[in-house]
Amino acid sequence: MKKVIVYLVLVSAILHFSCAFFAISTAPSKKQNTTESELAKTANDFFWKTLPGGDYHQIPKADD
Repeated sequence: MKKVIVYLVLVSAILHFSCAFFAISTAPSKKQNTTESELAKTANDFFWKTLPGGDYHQIPKADD
């Protein structure tokens, strides 16, 4: 019975790592997006004015 459990654990580990290996190795390469839209710039500015400015009641709006 112990041998069966050991074999099951080994098979599970091998399947787990082989699936992860194939998933990572076959995934398309990612490219960094270096552009920022006007909306993103406005949101970023609003967030960083709200947080350090202590306008904590505005945080949900800044988060949205």
